[in-house]
Amino acid sequence: MALGDMLAELQGAVPNIDGAYAKTLINEAWGDVRRLGGWSWQFGESGFTLPGAIGKGTVTLQFGSPLVTADAVATLEWLTPGEGSQYGSLLTQRQFRASGADLDTTPPPPFFDRFGGASTIYDIIALGNNGMVAYGTILTGGSGQTNGTYIVPILDTGAGTGATASITVASGVVTLAPVILTIGANYTNPYIVFAEGGVPATFSFTLFAVLTLNRAFTDPLTTLSGAPVTLQQYFIYQCYIVAPVRDFSRWLSMHDIGNSGWLAVRGDRREVGRADPQRQIFSNPDRLLALGQDERVGSSTPGWERFELWPGPRNRFLYQTWYLHFGADLVNLSDTLPIGIPESMVKAKARARCYEQAEANKDPSNPRGQGADFRFLMGAALKQYESELKMARLRDRDKVDIFVTTMTRLSGGPSSITTFDENTGGIRSAVGV
Repeated sequence: MALGDMLAELQGAVPNIDGAYAKTLINEAWGDVRRLGGWSWQFGESGFTLPGAIGKGTVTLQFGSPLVTADAVATLEWLTPGEGSQYGSLLTQRQFRASGADLDTTPPPPFFDRFGGASTIYDIIALGNNGMVAYGTILTGGSGQTNGTYIVPILDTGAGTGATASITVASGVVTLAPVILTIGANYTNPYIVFAEGGVPATFSFTLFAVLTLNRAFTDPLTTLSGAPVTLQQYFIYQCYIVAPVRDFSRWLSMHDIGNSGWLAVRGDRREVGRADPQRQIFSNPDRLLALGQDERVGSSTPGWERFELWPGPRNRFLYQTWYLHFGADLVNLSDTLPIGIPESMVKAKARARCYEQAEANKDPSNPRGQGADFRFLMGAALKQYESELKMARLRDRDKVDIFVTTMTRLSGGPSSITTFDENTGGIRSAVGV
């Protein structure tokens, strides 16, 4: 039975009830069921991949500005599939940090290397460009072109001007990527017209990438004069993740598939803060730390819970996760309850709420005995609800036990779980007892 049918039945059982209010009471009754917890349909399974840290090229930023501009090398890495947007992780899901001698830190931070952090952690909330041409690539080399080196203006479908490229033809074909001579300004969709005889070559041009951080960059640079500073060392990685669903309740377990390790899903932020307040330790993450709600501007998951992985992950990791979630409200008239939850049970609880409201708002001037006794009706509805709830719990218990059983680690036996060996096609022997 869908929500629309439940509404019609409830309005028939309780005279003069408003349709919108009836929907509210049904969802409140449905919320009472969900708040009991431990239902099989509240268990969820998911997974995600953390990308490896990237940090090629250089970036330019200013103290007090949230913008980070890449050079051509960094732009290429950020925009290359498998690097900047690898394995389902967008740049706007990751974090940015500056490092090295570009920061005014004395003494140098501990645990420093190219992918060690010196600055605080910034969320990346947008990826754009600065309207200047960074590099060009060959789409087709053409044929029968007149050999030589040509200086060609880069045109634009918008207002971009001033960029030029050098193109070399050898043996009638363009085999080398264009060399950008001037980068121009205000470009949106750059292109060139190149026809030096024969079949023309075609090209694609890319603008310098620009990141927008979630706040102005306020770490101490080597100069605070307000002039832009080019960072020779920076890195982008992902140490923050968002819960897999909006109505997330809590983690049950998280498994590092590649390293066959379990993460502590209730890490103590105070303990980590004492051990690594600057987040300078990088290794295989072994715990999750609560990080509040997602408040990033422009996020597709606003208000969802966020978590921090610690130690900082700078390599690629694959995780399998299990969790509990609350369950969604019934919104559309076609929405239905999960399998195993009787509609009559939710409707009985909704009727009890309706009768409670009716009793509270009953006209005291009506003579005794006139109209329905809402207290009696409320008691009957609650009795039906409790009876059906008990049976629904019993029917759902096996499903819950099966799910939890699959989550239980082995007890006794070897300390290392026996796993499949992809090299031999057999079972990898466990180590230790």
